[in-house]
Order: sequence, then C-alpha cells, then structure tokens
Amino acid sequence: MLFLFTTLYNFYVERKKADTAIKKFKKFVAKKNEQIRREDAGIFDGSVTSSDSLDDDNLWFIERKYKELKKWLNSGIKKAKDFVNRRKPKNKKVIEMLQLFGLFLFLQFIGTIFYIVYAIKFPDNTPLVGLVSGLVVNCALPVILWSRHFRCIFYVMLSSLIGGRLRLILLITMVAWAFEYPVQNTTANIENVMEGVNCVTQNVKAVAKEMKERAGHAIGEAVPMDKLRDLMTAQSMPFENVKKTLKKVDEALGKMMKWQKNLIDKINGLMKNCSALAQIPFKACIGWLEERHKDCFNSYPELICKPIELIKGICYATKILEIHCTWPGKVKSAVKEGVGKFVKNSKQRIINYTKNTFLYKLFNKTVNGGGMGKRNRGGEGWVMGRDGNGGNGGRGGIFGKNNKGEGMGNR
Repeated sequence: MLFLFTTLYNFYVERKKADTAIKKFKKFVAKKNEQIRREDAGIFDGSVTSSDSLDDDNLWFIERKYKELKKWLNSGIKKAKDFVNRRKPKNKKVIEMLQLFGLFLFLQFIGTIFYIVYAIKFPDNTPLVGLVSGLVVNCALPVILWSRHFRCIFYVMLSSLIGGRLRLILLITMVAWAFEYPVQNTTANIENVMEGVNCVTQNVKAVAKEMKERAGHAIGEAVPMDKLRDLMTAQSMPFENVKKTLKKVDEALGKMMKWQKNLIDKINGLMKNCSALAQIPFKACIGWLEERHKDCFNSYPELICKPIELIKGICYATKILEIHCTWPGKVKSAVKEGVGKFVKNSKQRIINYTKNTFLYKLFNKTVNGGGMGKRNRGGEGWVMGRDGNGGNGGRGGIFGKNNKGEGMGNR
C-alpha cells in the first residue's frame, strides 16, 4: 500500500513538472517569434528572451514563498557572518583569554548548583560544603584546560550535570517551601510563649530574692513549705503552654514524616514492575534473533550466520525505555535525604531552643517533684537545690550559706 501511494505521488509530481516545462517552452517560442517579427519590422527594443525571466510566473504559490524565504535567510546568514567576523578579535591570545574566562564562569555556575544541592541536604555543614565545592571547581579548571580528553569528557557530561541537578534543586525547593511557613509559625508561637515566660521568670527571681533576704533575718523560724510549693507551682503555670506547644510541634512534624512516607510508598507503587515491563522489547528482540541464528546455524555454515549475532547490538537500543524507571528513585532520594533531614533538624532545633532555658528546667523539676529538695543530710533546714536533692544549707536555714553552696540554684 505504501509503495502504491509513493508511486502515485511521484507520478503526479513528474507530471506537474512536465506541464510546467511545456508551458515555459510555449511561452519562450511565442516570445521568440514576437522578437523575430519585430526585428523584421525594424524594431529593436533589447527585450530579454532568456527563460530565466519566465521562472517566477509559472511557479506555485508555495514554491515562490519558499524561494523568497530561502533568499531572505541566506541574506540574514551572510549579514550575521559579516557581523561576527567584524567583531571577532583578530589576536589569538585574546580569543584564548576570552575562552578561559567563559569556561571559568561556567564552572563557577556548576559549582554554585552543587553547593545549593548539598547545602540543602547538609544544612549543619554549609561552610564546609562551600569550601569543598570551591576547591573542586578551581582544581577542575586547570585539568580541563590542560587535557583535551578531560575537556571532551566535561562537555559530554555537561547536559547531565546541569539538567539533573537543576531538577533536584527545583524539587527540594518546592517541598521545602511547603514546610517553610508551618515551621516559621511554630517557631514564632514558641518565641511568644517564651517572652511571656520571661516575665514570669523575673517575678520568680524577685520572690526568691525577697524570701532569701527575709530568711537571713529570721534564721531558725519555721517556714511554710506547703505555701512555698504552691506559690512556685502557681508561678510556673505558663510552662503548661510550653508543653502544649511542644506537643503540637511534635504532632505537626509527625504528620510531615507521615506524608513523606506516603509519598515514597506511592512512588514505589507507581513504578512497581517498571523495569520488567521496560525489558520486554529487549528480551523479545534478543529471543527472535536467537531463533533466527539457530535456524541459520542448522542450515548454513557458521561464518554466514555471524552477522545475525552481531545484529543483537541493535536490541540494546530498546534499553532506553528503562530511563523513565529511574527518575522516581531520584525523586524519592531527594525527598528522603533533603526534605526529611531538613524537617528533622528543624524539629530538634525548636525543641532544644525551648528546653535550654532556666525556667523550663525549674518548672520541670518543681512540678515533677525535683525542685523542692529533700531534707539535707548536713542540716535540718529545707533548701531549693538545682540537682533535685536539695542544696547544702545551714542548720535550720531556708537558704543558708556554708562552704559548699549558697542559696537558690547553687550546689
């Protein structure tokens, strides 16, 4: 069927060419006869009888437009070449310096891409990542300039270096943006709570200082420890908000981790058996050629059948179908290594920021039974100790002094 259509089309084209040639010839003959008649009559007007003037009249519309476009393109290309040759430096050293400068800028661009990728993956070691990226780029520059083979390898790997890393940066940036505002809101909420807690801290310190001063003037007097414990508990109530906030942070980040796990599971399910399906054409091609080679080997000498075995290399072209099975793994790796690490580090920094305060430790020990110390072995007084077992106060004193400790918060 295809052969029939091709034959009919070629016949049609040749017929159109023949008709056009006949029309040109008839017109040329008419022009020639008219010229002969005018010469016999003594009229000489220098008319042109060349067939070149007849070409454009009988061309199709598309052919005329194609001819005009081709002429315009050739003119534009010629002007561009003239402009480049006019602007191009004549000195060979200047050209080499410009090439060196362009290669240097390009390597810096590639180094910046790698720096962004690994800085997102390893936010705790950003200066080290920048140092290593800079060293690699500046060490690669003289190697590429020195060896033509390394330069060829660099140009071959260029598309993969730029394309893959740019896609990775785009993916990590998009997912990081999705988590940016929840983390910022959580951090802002914790900071607001800590500002309120700071006010309570000042009140607690003032009360403790006043109690210490009064205790210094009334050594030996009985101290209502129940009321003191109630007072400290009441002053520490704002820390309940801190606990609630930390719980919400943990729940929010737990949901983020669950989302990450679901995404990875979906990617795994999407590409399940992908490699096996992509290898079906390759296996079918190899199997078919194996059968042909076996049939040939049974009927003809081995030398004649050798080309069939060499044709198997064509079957490896079908392995290009396996490329689309690899990108989900890269997406999963980027989410797992980049975003997962980013979220976990943010969670740990928020929790450490909240717990690393004096009032949080004081509240935790007070409410959980560690703030009010037990009876001291070295005296009969009650003291407030930092280690949960009480300080070493003097006999009968509340915040007594001796050679091992002094007052509230000291050992």
